[in-house]
Amino acid sequence: MNNSFEVRVRKKIPYINDFIFILLIICFIAFWIVDLFFLPVNNTSGEIQTAWYILVFPDFLKNILFYIAIAFIILLPLHLYLRQYKNAVLTFLPGAVSIIGHKLNYHLATDQIKKVFCMDEMDRYGIPKGKMIFYFYIKRRRRIKEFVIRARLKNYEEMDQFMEQLIKYETLEIRMFDVNINFDAGKEI
Repeated sequence: MNNSFEVRVRKKIPYINDFIFILLIICFIAFWIVDLFFLPVNNTSGEIQTAWYILVFPDFLKNILFYIAIAFIILLPLHLYLRQYKNAVLTFLPGAVSIIGHKLNYHLATDQIKKVFCMDEMDRYGIPKGKMIFYFYIKRRRRIKEFVIRARLKNYEEMDQFMEQLIKYETLEIRMFDVNINFDAGKEI
């Protein structure tokens, strides 16, 4: 029986990912508010819109727009980089789970893993997408939000073998979900 599986891993850093996402939302809201100032000249030519920006648009809003644009240009690639998947090999060892890949080296004892959520993704019509995603919630000693490792099986056909290996750990709390594209909190199986 094979106990190693190829996976794609995305690590969620508790506060950094959320903070950057909130800043991007603030940038989008600010761009939308600035767009409201252009409503009177929305259907005019580009020259009139440029004149509107130069002559009527307040200077403090021009400065704010400049800084928001710079922040957006910096934050968007950073957000996309943090959401990247990395190739790795997940190995089930006696009493532990090992995830090793490029710049990834996790050796998680089963008593460190708080919960495992297994999700078989489906589209909005209920047809499986062929993607099995696993969330490993890791306990922390400090009061920081849980450390989360998201792994997706590279080969969907190995799902049954993967689940057989995962179920061997009796101390783990494993939950199965059937997730639709509209994320209605899933239906527990």
